[in-house]
Amino acid sequence: MRPWSAFFLGEWTTAEDEFEEAISVLERNRALYVANTLRLLRAWGWVIFHEFERARDACEAITPGWDSSGAIDPTFPLAFNPSEERARLVTLGAAQAGLGKYDAALEHLEAARQQMLETPVIFHWYWRIAVEWALAQLWIARGDPARAGCHAKDLLALTARSAEATWRALALEVAAQIAMCERELPRAREHITEALSIVERFDVPVAAWRVQVLAVKFFESAGDNASAQHHRELAQAATLRLERSLPPGHAFRKRLAREALPDHLHG
Repeated sequence: MRPWSAFFLGEWTTAEDEFEEAISVLERNRALYVANTLRLLRAWGWVIFHEFERARDACEAITPGWDSSGAIDPTFPLAFNPSEERARLVTLGAAQAGLGKYDAALEHLEAARQQMLETPVIFHWYWRIAVEWALAQLWIARGDPARAGCHAKDLLALTARSAEATWRALALEVAAQIAMCERELPRAREHITEALSIVERFDVPVAAWRVQVLAVKFFESAGDNASAQHHRELAQAATLRLERSLPPGHAFRKRLAREALPDHLHG
C-alpha cells in the first residue's frame, strides 16, 4: 500500500495526502468498512510520527460503518474483524503510552497480545511484532528493564523470522537500550552492531534515526569519541531527512531536535 509505505519511508506529507485521497474515494463509493480500515492504518502511522492524540482519538471513534460526517450506517457490521480489532487495540495502546497513560495503554496492549497468543489470525505476525515493540517501550518508559526485556526477547525472536528490515532494526534498538540500562555493554554492542548493519544496507529511515542516536549514546559511554562523532553526523542526516517531510510545529520535529540536532540545524 503506497501511503503505508510512505510513512515507513519517512514521507509524512505524501502518506497523509494519499491516505486522505484514498479514504475520500472509498467514502464516495460507500465502501465505509475499507475506508475505516485505512483510517486505522493511518492512525498507526500517526503513532510512528508521535501524533499520539490524533491516533488515540481515531481509534476511539472509528467503527466500520462510520463516515467523515460522523454518521453511522446501520447496514455495516458493528465491529471490525479480529485482525483489524487487534490492530486497533495495539494502535490505541501505543498512542496512550505515548501520552503517558501507561495503565490504560497496558490494558489495551495486553488484551491484544493475549488474543494473538490464543488465536492467531491473518496478519498476526505483523501486529504481534508491533505489540511486543510497544510493550517493551512502555516498560522502558516506566523504568522496568526486566519486564521490557521479556518483550524484547520475543520481539527479537519474531523479527528474526521476518524479512521486515525496519522492524528488525527497531527490535535491535530496543534490545540495545535495555542492555545499556542493565550495563550489559557487550550485549548492547552486539545489538547495535547488527542494527547499524541493517540501516546501512536498507532504506529504513524510521528506524535509522533511532539506531544512530542510540549508537552515539553507546559510543560516548564507552569513551570512543571518534565513533560517537561519526554516528552523530549520521544521526543528524537521518533526523533531517525525516524533519524535512514534517510541517512546521509538528510534535515529531521537537522529538528529533531534542534527540539529535544541534540548535543551528533546526528547520
